[in-house]
Amino acid sequence: MDYISRIRRFNRFYNRVNGINNEYTDLTAFSATEAHVLYEIGIQEHPTASTLSNYFDLDKGYLSRIIKKLVKKGLIKRNYLESDKRVFILELTQEGKEQVNTLISLSGKIVKNKIKNIPSEELDKVIEAMEYIETTLSKYY
Repeated sequence: MDYISRIRRFNRFYNRVNGINNEYTDLTAFSATEAHVLYEIGIQEHPTASTLSNYFDLDKGYLSRIIKKLVKKGLIKRNYLESDKRVFILELTQEGKEQVNTLISLSGKIVKNKIKNIPSEELDKVIEAMEYIETTLSKYY
């Protein structure tokens, strides 16, 4: 089996195990993408729509709709740059910060539940493999 097929197989497996398609939608009012965008707005320094679009490799129109939805819900606000009124910095509102904290807590509980039956010595190996994948891919992306 070639590299591409093996990587795609792993991605499908990992997405299924990780519940990436329903981790948040079953338990919150957010899609997985919306939850990730909200989280990144909270942790990035001076995030803009452009930096988020590049970070997630998302279509700008799709991201724009997500941002508008989050603004309308009162979870984020846009602060226009004085030097360039076409660019705005995204910032969590207090309610947005509370939602992110809820999502972090929920995500932690989900992960804890998923790993509860894995023996610690196997879990250590899984974590090492995950860190190796992240470190290696980070060199190229």
